[in-house]
Amino acid sequence: MRYLIMCEGTNEEKLVELLLDNNKLKIKRSELIGLKPYNIRQLNNPTIINELIRYGERVIVYRIGDTQKDKLKIPIILKNIISSKDIYKYCTKPELEILLIINEELYQDYLKSKKRPKDYAKEKITYNKKNMTNQMNSY
Repeated sequence: MRYLIMCEGTNEEKLVELLLDNNKLKIKRSELIGLKPYNIRQLNNPTIINELIRYGERVIVYRIGDTQKDKLKIPIILKNIISSKDIYKYCTKPELEILLIINEELYQDYLKSKKRPKDYAKEKITYNKKNMTNQMNSY
């Protein structure tokens, strides 16, 4: 059995990469479709479709993100590979950016800003002496 990990955003993808690299998940990188998590919300990506068709057997799907309102649409071509009963959602509430803001002791300032957590973190938080905008875009 193989797994497809779908991440809502870059931060979720990087977190899953970190967990995989440090053997903190029950599944191993070698068990993943394409050997990596994907930053996608739906199964309409040609690369993913080709990987799934090439594998050709049932796949378990893990969806990770801070919002899970949209229903995963399974393309007809993938109906024999992905079943709706094999799709699991994991919600990262609060948003990962909020955890960065709290860690940097900027939460009160963030609340006054009325910005989205992602936008605030990109603007205000630095890592390794680099602004988060540069960090997030380099992923």
